[in-house]
Amino acid sequence: MIGTATVAALRVGALMLLPASVAVLGVSGRVFEAVNPVVLVKMIRRLGSSYLLIVAATAAPVTLAWLIVVHVFDWMALPLALVLALLMYACLAAFSVIGGVLYDRRTGLGLETWRSPERERARAKSEIDQQHERLIDELYGHWRGGARTEALQAAHQWLAAHAIRHST
Repeated sequence: MIGTATVAALRVGALMLLPASVAVLGVSGRVFEAVNPVVLVKMIRRLGSSYLLIVAATAAPVTLAWLIVVHVFDWMALPLALVLALLMYACLAAFSVIGGVLYDRRTGLGLETWRSPERERARAKSEIDQQHERLIDELYGHWRGGARTEALQAAHQWLAAHAIRHST
């Protein structure tokens, strides 16, 4: 009814939005957001030029699999397992690239990850800060109680242990 050119344009548009839909679904986990065009366009804007990488990385394996199956070989001559393996690889490669770009752009997208270099550094700094606070509390307790020699010995022991740990 609307013509083959319009249908082709709609298909290309939907295929261009498919990686954004996968990204939104991966980030939010909500199906309705993953099909909302407003949310998809926001995701594309936030990803910026990286979205072109996602589209290219998604299109390349799918196009290659399609060319192999349809044009290079007679698809009936290929074993079904090989065809499915090619298509599964194309999907996994696309998901991997989408996940990598989302991880790389996590700060701009406002995503919190379970493991990231920033969290590792913050955790290590927090542990060091807690150790320092315990040392200061111990030294203050000795000093306040009048045991100044014990405070001095504890400080020397900590400094000796700290110097040994960092010299290796």
